[in-house]
Amino acid sequence: MVKDKNTKMILTGIDDTNRSFFQPILFVSDLEEKEELIEAGVICDKLPVACGAIAIDAETKLARLISIYTLEDYRRQGAAKMVLNALCKAAKAINAPRLDAYFTDEMDGISQLLKSLDFEVTKKGCQETYLLSDLIQNERVSTYLKKELSYDIKSFDILSEGEKKDVEKQLKLHDFNVIYGEVEDSMSFVGYKNEKPTAVMLCSISKGEKKPSVMIDLVASFGMDVTALISLFTHGLLTFEKAGVEQLSFYAANPSISAFVEGLTGGQKGKSIMNGTKLL
Repeated sequence: MVKDKNTKMILTGIDDTNRSFFQPILFVSDLEEKEELIEAGVICDKLPVACGAIAIDAETKLARLISIYTLEDYRRQGAAKMVLNALCKAAKAINAPRLDAYFTDEMDGISQLLKSLDFEVTKKGCQETYLLSDLIQNERVSTYLKKELSYDIKSFDILSEGEKKDVEKQLKLHDFNVIYGEVEDSMSFVGYKNEKPTAVMLCSISKGEKKPSVMIDLVASFGMDVTALISLFTHGLLTFEKAGVEQLSFYAANPSISAFVEGLTGGQKGKSIMNGTKLL
């Protein structure tokens, strides 16, 4: 589409009077509790061509970007920048100390947009992230999911005190003592063979999210038993799916997890979470 260079782009706030007009391109998920919504959009050629939204925490006043979108034919013409700049001003007007934006590393357009408005863009905690659905649909992983487990797998929340002490003993014995988050017992598992713990998968859950995100803190075998690790991981995927988990993350600084997941999936790499922050 060729647009007349003289055609004006009109910036406007979005509220109940015009939300239906922008609805086809306004992608806003459910807000967290105690969050308020601020939206803005751009009209050109009598069409809604760009829009965005931020959520403001009613208590802390911290703001986060939850949506930004421009119609393909109107990209790289300043529409998204108009929207984001307006949202920054709106957040500043209600004394928000900063505006945060989270996105994945392949979203280069978002990164450039944020940098153009003086956001500081960094990698968030060196995390790699996979959508749970991508892992389950992976050809190699789906093959393992269909196999019968050759290990007795228990979640931590059903272990006896004696079993927990046995696992802790094995963790210390093999120097697996670096855990990044608070372990969630219902999402962490131990694999047993001949009634002895052979492998462990420790996970924590991101708090305050409507759909939980699981952080894999440790996947380890107590005897170089790769089959045990695969059994634990695939069992975990099915458990996470039932719990409504959308994504899995782990710290890329932990090479053992990164190598294991990439090997299991045949080289499928996760996405790095990026953080853009602007002080207001």
